[in-house]
Amino acid sequence: RPEGEAAEGERPPVWLHKMEEKFEQNQYGGITDFVADFRLMLESCYRLHGVDHWLSRQAQKLEMMLEQKLTLLSRPLREKTTIALTSKGRYGLEEERGAVCTSTRRRSMPRSLGGMSTGITESIMIQALRQEEQQRAREEKRLREQERKEAEEAVQKEIEEWEKNLRALAEPTRMETLWEIPAIGHFLCLAQQILNLPEIVYFDLER
Repeated sequence: RPEGEAAEGERPPVWLHKMEEKFEQNQYGGITDFVADFRLMLESCYRLHGVDHWLSRQAQKLEMMLEQKLTLLSRPLREKTTIALTSKGRYGLEEERGAVCTSTRRRSMPRSLGGMSTGITESIMIQALRQEEQQRAREEKRLREQERKEAEEAVQKEIEEWEKNLRALAEPTRMETLWEIPAIGHFLCLAQQILNLPEIVYFDLER
């Protein structure tokens, strides 16, 4: 889609200069909107480059600085800047998300995406996006395996069709009167142990 245009259901992209313009024009209704834009900017960076890209590493430092500053705010302001609230329930602790999403949506994020206060070095958002990347990689691998299997089945079907058409061209009574087939089979059975041959299957031999 054109640059700067959001897909249906997505918030429009934001960057620092745009945030500065909105701030100067008093377009922010409160701290919740400002922090939501800031986190949206970080999320866009993570999604565009991947969570392990060097730009995303710099963004993580910026995110950590933001979270540290938010912890210094008063409790009423901190409650207005929770990641569950600013992300409309897409990220955050289950306890936080209970106020902004249904119980079904609340169960959609595993408990392993706990807060940074639990000693986890990565933020909640990074953990969630990393999990999305892993799920996407597994799905792509599954699709590749499925395509490979379908290709092998198509090749096998072509071989079977070729053999079927080839046999159809042969004389119907030719195989019944071809004395060489049992003679060859008898010889292979006698020489099987000496020549270290695999088990002789007459069906395969006739094919």
